[in-house]
Amino acid sequence: MDMFTNCKLSKKQMGGILKCILKFIPDGSNFPKTEYSLFEYVKKLCPIPSEKIHYYCSVCYFYLGTVGMQHGIWLDESKPYMNTFLKPFTKELQDLRINGVTWTHPRTKVVHKSYISAPCFCADAPARAMLQNICNSESNKFFQIPLAEQIRNLFENHGLADLIDKYQADRDNSDANGGYSDLLDGSEFKRVHVDGQYNLVLLGHTDGISVSPSSFVSLWPLEWVISQLPPYLRFKFVLVNGIWLDESKPYMNTFLKPFTKELQDLRINGVTWTHPRTKVIHKSYISAPCFCADAPARAMLQNILSHGGKHCCQFCEQKMKKLPAQPVVLGEKKKSRRRVFTFKENCAKLRTSDRMQKQGSEARNRQRVTAGQQVKAIKGVRGPSEVSQFPGCDRSTVVYPEYMHLLMCVLKEFMRLWFEVDGRWSLKAHRDMMNAFLKSISVPDFITRIPRSAEHFTKWKANEIRSFLLFFSLIILSQCMKKEYFQHWTLLVSAFYLLLQDFVSETDVAKANLLLRMFCRSFPVLYKHEFYTNYIHQLCHLGLTVQRYGPLHTNSTFMFESFNGTLAKYIHGTKNQGKELVNNINIAFGVEILRTRTVYGTSATQNHIDFKNQIQGFDFRPDLEILHSCGIVQEPFKAFYRAIKRHEKFTCSLYSRQKKRNNYTVCFLTGPNNDKNYGAIKYFCQSTDNKQVAIVERFEVDHLNTFCHDDSGVVIEHIIPVLPTNVTQVIDYRFKCYTI
Repeated sequence: MDMFTNCKLSKKQMGGILKCILKFIPDGSNFPKTEYSLFEYVKKLCPIPSEKIHYYCSVCYFYLGTVGMQHGIWLDESKPYMNTFLKPFTKELQDLRINGVTWTHPRTKVVHKSYISAPCFCADAPARAMLQNICNSESNKFFQIPLAEQIRNLFENHGLADLIDKYQADRDNSDANGGYSDLLDGSEFKRVHVDGQYNLVLLGHTDGISVSPSSFVSLWPLEWVISQLPPYLRFKFVLVNGIWLDESKPYMNTFLKPFTKELQDLRINGVTWTHPRTKVIHKSYISAPCFCADAPARAMLQNILSHGGKHCCQFCEQKMKKLPAQPVVLGEKKKSRRRVFTFKENCAKLRTSDRMQKQGSEARNRQRVTAGQQVKAIKGVRGPSEVSQFPGCDRSTVVYPEYMHLLMCVLKEFMRLWFEVDGRWSLKAHRDMMNAFLKSISVPDFITRIPRSAEHFTKWKANEIRSFLLFFSLIILSQCMKKEYFQHWTLLVSAFYLLLQDFVSETDVAKANLLLRMFCRSFPVLYKHEFYTNYIHQLCHLGLTVQRYGPLHTNSTFMFESFNGTLAKYIHGTKNQGKELVNNINIAFGVEILRTRTVYGTSATQNHIDFKNQIQGFDFRPDLEILHSCGIVQEPFKAFYRAIKRHEKFTCSLYSRQKKRNNYTVCFLTGPNNDKNYGAIKYFCQSTDNKQVAIVERFEVDHLNTFCHDDSGVVIEHIIPVLPTNVTQVIDYRFKCYTI
């Protein structure tokens, strides 16, 4: 079943695999015999009830509700949308007008034909308005998957309660106090959290996904993650709440309307569930204070101008400035005046919920007065927003500058300036050197993408951009960039590293905020003011983002993007894609429940080391003295190329099969104070009494070549220049680092 959901196999292909499996299963077993019975069995395992279908107008995006019409009588909680309600009667009346009704006179027995007309309606004022406002368009639909049942399923079938208890105990026992280590440390999550062991605070996300390269249809899922889970497990429990599948982007006030009522009910009445181990009945109350999204989706959620508008910042009310008009070149189209931000020593007013509500109401009233005309937004606010009705949501803080997309936009803009725009900052002459350097870098396995040439920077993924900024850029740019520009770049690298740490203290936030303001202040001086875009302005708000929502790595869209790619694989066909996606999500839920019932894994011990690939005929004589001094005395010894510790792979410098990766450069701790040391693993050694160690050639830290920013005195602590030595040491290795 994993192959069906993840590999885009068709049901016919699954039927072929099922036939092969049945040949090896004895007769009389309960194993499903047909593909239909197989899918039905898995779907029945899913406790999620059937989805709700909501309708909207395909032209004006007016929300039509869950339409329920039976025999000419409207049966629904909402008022009827007349274009939908009257559609089946239109054809009927047209037929009666053309063909009439044939009937026999009861007394004379003469056959007659009567033709029917319906020129007008008798109705009250509200009904008259509804009848006259008929839209000549078809209605589209989106889907809602109940959230309460998904949460109950996680608690009762997936051990969510035990995971929450363990993570809370780990947080209580940690020394991280007075800083930020996760979403729960942010002020927005603390503001809405209701005291209770299993009350949940959700982080929302929505974004567009292309269903296929040849299709104009895009998928916009509404997803939630549970902030009470540890970060490494958080995205294994994604709650898919809504699905918008259309060629157009969703109008958020329509898309979010049914979910508002659902979340309000969960906030007031909660979700009742039974603990699978203790059988105690609990009730969990739900809050959803904010969304993680890219810039276009953030503007849609808040219903404000997008990133090119006059007041487009979601955090503050600073106004963008129009650049002077450029001279018109004969034969070319006149260029429009661009808007850019300016750096202000005194920050603009931050947005507040009350002010945005008033601005939205004023903008809506203007639209009613000047119907059919374009109305200017008030401080960027275009009208009311549905997110303000979400329980615990503050419209001014419901979104934030998400660092993955911000990083991509900022880095690609700088790469464009360096390689495509002429100026003092240009690095065109050093492109070949940079490409050769990037291709020569060997990275560990936990960096998923190997560095690519700078010529293809427009195709770089977010992981590549993050690695380039934090680890590679300073080393490369120090060899080719002018000093003032290199010092300026150092500010950005240092600030991002501070805000991406596992634990960010208040001092780190203040320091990073100062560095980012220095970076933004110097930007229009070193580069042209016309490049001071919204993305550069957003850097000034990153410190506040950490204070409100926790460290940058805990509130980014990295894992959401990965999950959305999985959702896109659930769509196999070209018709009824929304219904197919909902069905396959239910199948995926059923597969997970089936896995928890049938798979019982035993976790390896934390310190277990598994050595691989023994080196035959290895000569230990040069290292015998140091091995004996460390208690490794029982010969014969065995040498190995590879080792696996805590699911992490290590290699040695003698392992020649791995060309593009470096899994042998390590950091290890020594002495009573756990001092950090660095080295390269020569080989792994195991004695007859099963003592396992690594033989390492130590590095010496070259403090003279440490990167720092001269004016602020900030030292780049995560990039450590080293020199090789001939000192060999036996270690119990801890973690890997980079070698460049």
